[in-house]
Amino acid sequence: RTFARRQGVHWSRAVIAAFGAYVGRLTGSADTVLGLPVSNRHTPAAATTPGMVSNVLPLRLRTSRSTSFGALSEQAGEKVRENRPHRRYRFEELRREMREKNGNARVFGPLANTLSFASGVTFDGCPAEHHNLTPGPIEDMMLGVYERPESLTFTLDANAALYGAEDLKGHRERFDAFLRQALKRPEQPLGRIGLL
Repeated sequence: RTFARRQGVHWSRAVIAAFGAYVGRLTGSADTVLGLPVSNRHTPAAATTPGMVSNVLPLRLRTSRSTSFGALSEQAGEKVRENRPHRRYRFEELRREMREKNGNARVFGPLANTLSFASGVTFDGCPAEHHNLTPGPIEDMMLGVYERPESLTFTLDANAALYGAEDLKGHRERFDAFLRQALKRPEQPLGRIGLL
């Protein structure tokens, strides 16, 4: 949060940038496409109605080894804003079109899901607390970051057909180390941040 305030970006954009950079470094790709779950509520009434109304958008980030983490965080903020008008284009439709062209290939790999949970939620005076019970189906891997007033909670979930428990543990440890290094020196090129 401190880093995000200094950079002038929302904390969620910094997290998305970090995960995009991590995936880019693992794959060796200068272009990284993450899945970005977004709210698909367009009216005040829809925003206050309980229920699942979301979509997943592809988010492309330039994650070349020469890009700094600070610059990538700003880029992530811009890309999220650019994507917002496309949230009505349903993921299911994108998947259908992609499968017509590419067979059963996944639309994109890892997802970055950031959620803020408000404090002080009550129902007719009875206090309530948010709990995320499940992230839903995951085709590859998903970083979940949940904000509460006192903390950010990071989770990493994955498709069990693709990742074993040791794989997931390794990703958690490597991403944690990667994120700490990126936050410590955000001006350094991503290529200089170690993965091991």
